[in-house]
Amino acid sequence: MPENRRFRQTWKEHVCHSGLKVIVIEKKGFSTSGAMLITPYGSLDYIQEDSSGREYASPLGTAHFLEHKLFESEDNDVTRQFSQIGANVNAFTSYSETAYYFTTGESHVEKPLNMLLDFVQNFAVTDASVEKERPIILEEYQMYQEDPDGRLFQESMRGLYHCHPIREDIVGTEASISAITRQDLEAAYARNYHPGAMTLVILSAADAEELIETVEKNQSGKQFPHQEKYVRKNWQEDLIPEQLCIETVMDVQSQKTAYSFKLNSAGMTAAQRLEMEWGIRFALDSWFTPMNPLFQTWLDEERITPYFSTDTDSAQDYAYLQIMDETAKADELREFILRQLNALCEKGISEEHVSQLKRRTIGSNIRLFDYPSELMNAWARSTVTNVSLFDEIDVIEHLTADRCMEILRSLDLSNPACAKLVSR
Repeated sequence: MPENRRFRQTWKEHVCHSGLKVIVIEKKGFSTSGAMLITPYGSLDYIQEDSSGREYASPLGTAHFLEHKLFESEDNDVTRQFSQIGANVNAFTSYSETAYYFTTGESHVEKPLNMLLDFVQNFAVTDASVEKERPIILEEYQMYQEDPDGRLFQESMRGLYHCHPIREDIVGTEASISAITRQDLEAAYARNYHPGAMTLVILSAADAEELIETVEKNQSGKQFPHQEKYVRKNWQEDLIPEQLCIETVMDVQSQKTAYSFKLNSAGMTAAQRLEMEWGIRFALDSWFTPMNPLFQTWLDEERITPYFSTDTDSAQDYAYLQIMDETAKADELREFILRQLNALCEKGISEEHVSQLKRRTIGSNIRLFDYPSELMNAWARSTVTNVSLFDEIDVIEHLTADRCMEILRSLDLSNPACAKLVSR
């Protein structure tokens, strides 16, 4: 049984005859149990390729639509079924994965575990049910369109990227949602929901071997077709933004402005991308937070507002750095950001600040081991990113002030794209 002695954590891994990978995290003494079934199929996978390079396209938002429809049961409402046995069930779709999970305070998890596997591994979607669901998802899309922060991010991605699907919301577009058919959902399900492509993470105080036997018994009673391997289309993007400025009119009390920088993650391993992200975060947090004595001066002089923030993210085919604030003075914000980034690159940051940020971040990660839902979620998502919780802590621990600055100075931060939300 694998073990991490430093964090006193043991787990057991098993691959079922169906191909389903099972990970059981042993948590003796925990009163909460749960399981998460995850597939590496998210909104960015709307065009996939097989081993011969043939492309398979679905409308944008198909992964999210499919998540909704798998909760449909011929017998009863899935959510109600779980509730009747004292369990909460939910799901989410992100850029790179779709996950279905339950948590329960009951000591026995065999029943909800079988229920989770059964409803996700049963495609019972009709044409009529798709039409019934469509207005619900269109309403969800409209709600996201009216959320200022979400809209600012989406417009920022449209400014940065020419064709990459990160330009669009996870739920899709109004046109793509209206175009999704049952056949689209069934084809996406067949490509991405084979048990050989999925991972089941179980967190429980129950015996790991018994839980694995439960899963094996469930899988042995089902038949699955031969598994084909599909991967996301590799989107080719240069580092030049699509548009340098996008202005969107919304009902907002205060104008919001974001400046985004397109970064290069091509050819990096998952661990290298993670190091880049944390290196950037630590450098920016050392400079653009109260850790910097000048930060309060910037607030007092109204160069920035308390809503000033930074963010960065990366994957195999996209990476960005974003800095945003609530201000109508977009040009002044741009001048401030570029001037301060230059000053940061020139002066660098202190090892003391990096040590403080590392302790804070590692402490947050360690606390995950005491929160069942968060631990299960983080462990399941690590099977998609291919970087474990322990790997991430190791990457963070090895960062130094010099390495953070080396990462930041390697970036081209001279050409940001601007996205603005202005009041009607």
